Amino acid sequence: MTHIIVLGGTGFVGTGILKQLSKNPNYTLTSISKTGGDPQKHLAGVHYEAANLTQKGTWQAEIAKADWVIDCVGILRPSRKKHTSYEQNSLLPALQAIDAIKDSQTDFLFINANTAPIPEYMAFKHAVADYADQQLGSRAYNVYPGLVYGPERKSTYWLGKTLAWLIHSAHLTFLKGYRPITQQALAISVEKVVTHTPTPLTHRI
Repeated sequence: MTHIIVLGGTGFVGTGILKQLSKNPNYTLTSISKTGGDPQKHLAGVHYEAANLTQKGTWQAEIAKADWVIDCVGILRPSRKKHTSYEQNSLLPALQAIDAIKDSQTDFLFINANTAPIPEYMAFKHAVADYADQQLGSRAYNVYPGLVYGPERKSTYWLGKTLAWLIHSAHLTFLKGYRPITQQALAISVEKVVTHTPTPLTHRI
């Protein structure tokens, strides 16, 4: 059995990944997130845990024993109202995870970004990827989606569909850097990385 731990597995991207991976009975799946998620929305066959990923804890020893850690933790924009910041909600959890598996055999897959019109957001993505590469070498992997959309996230669903149409049907190729991708398509690409199957999403465009 391949043990895969998804950090941020109760979010939109993480949930999509776990839905895809749960189709394979050869995977043991764990989600670790801040709250552990809503029990009514938990997927069958997935073990859910709550942990503060910005601090050291028993979760670090757990991920060091896994075959794969997939990092989906992060925010698009900080919010004063929610007391969130890129450093606290995107960077620190990743650094804690990378440090925890540095001396293990665990592979690390980071949900990076192809591009975004928010320079600070991209700067933190680059910082995590660079640190993972320095500490983990060939055990560090990235996928580079753009706008991830799906029916469950109404705020970006129609924007994603419109962008996809403009790029692929109207041939407005100057928009291709935004790389709209469905939640399911991203999850399928993530599974390809786990199985060492080539996928275009491991390269920026």
